[in-house]
Amino acid sequence: MNKGIFKESLENISKKLFSEHAEIILELIGDSSGIYALYDDNELYYVGRASNLKRRINQHLKDRHDSQWTHFSLFLIKRDDYIGDLESLLIRIAEPVGNRVKPRGRDSKQME
Repeated sequence: MNKGIFKESLENISKKLFSEHAEIILELIGDSSGIYALYDDNELYYVGRASNLKRRINQHLKDRHDSQWTHFSLFLIKRDDYIGDLESLLIRIAEPVGNRVKPRGRDSKQME
């Protein structure tokens, strides 16, 4: 049995590939929650968490971040217990420019 925290991951998906094959990619994601990263070329731009990654990535195609990223990675989480802590840790270590606020940690109930 796999004891890790991630069920699956999709990494380095370009915005172009996503727009051309969104239906397939969204089907793979399903209703999963997890951590996602938006990149501008080779630079990490934004880290976030979502209870519904499918909806959240679609939102980032239309919000203030849309023109700021070229590709993304998704990490589907097995259990949401520590998703807030994980997001907070990643943002505090990497300090992505797109994250205006540094989260304090475990408040999984406030995921988007």
